[in-house]
Amino acid sequence: MIDHKSRTLLQPPEVASFFVCVAILSLFVALAAFWQQSVAWGELAFRTGAALGIGGFGLLYRKLDRNEGIALVLIGTGLFVGFTNSTIFLNYLFLPVSRPIVDPFLIRVDAFFGYHWKSFVVALADYPEFGRALAWVYHTSVVQMFGLIVILAFSQNHLQLYRFIVAGMAAGLMTVGIWVLFPSFGPAAYQTIPAGVSEKINLVVTNDYGREILRLADEGSAIISFSHTLGLIALPSFHTVMAALAVWFSRGLIIFYPVMALNILMIPAILSHGGHHLVDVFGGIIISIVALVITLKLLPEPGANQVVQAS
Repeated sequence: MIDHKSRTLLQPPEVASFFVCVAILSLFVALAAFWQQSVAWGELAFRTGAALGIGGFGLLYRKLDRNEGIALVLIGTGLFVGFTNSTIFLNYLFLPVSRPIVDPFLIRVDAFFGYHWKSFVVALADYPEFGRALAWVYHTSVVQMFGLIVILAFSQNHLQLYRFIVAGMAAGLMTVGIWVLFPSFGPAAYQTIPAGVSEKINLVVTNDYGREILRLADEGSAIISFSHTLGLIALPSFHTVMAALAVWFSRGLIIFYPVMALNILMIPAILSHGGHHLVDVFGGIIISIVALVITLKLLPEPGANQVVQAS
């Protein structure tokens, strides 16, 4: 239940999201201690404190009955930052990988559909301006997430904002869970791109990037630190998840068509600059749908339960 006019300092979705962040962080700390993994605890403490501080300012704005839009922006951002920080660190705890890497199978699946990552990137280099534009598109994902938090908050669309946060958390947890069971790093870790091609399009996931990921898969990380984190997960593509959620939650807003156009371009950007399998994108779409279904069950429209009972 969300009571927009309530004087309650924290709404139930905010409380639940906060405790999800706390649970993930607690799990990370416990496993890191048990597995004797070295961690840049100072960095983690600083970032966790920053997330708490941002959210705390939001609560202060609400307590003082100031601008509720600003309060929602700060609380939503604090939750987003806290969840992202703890999940990235948790993901790194599962290095080196102990399960068979599924990339060879995924490459065969791609080949069945006629897709080959290196060939796609090399072909893209024939259109260098477009290739460089896709690199820019690829880097907009996180900006889009924060932008939607701001827009939904200032429109004071509480329900949609909470759904957006919950869907992102659900998708993030499922993504990490699937990767832990079926680790994959993408074709960029196995297929070498000519240096000239990479330079033409400012390729994000380069040969060096791929080699470092495989090293981490084999050796693990000597110390888990934000300054040395890379995007590990290929399947499902979380960039695809972010694109899908951005489009879904921008419906009805003035930004919908620009967001849709941007995220149509995000698909070739993910495949090329993200170094992803084709099947990773489909996996990201499926995860997005499942996360949205879960979210709509957890946060239904006001009065939906009463309508069902009355019928």
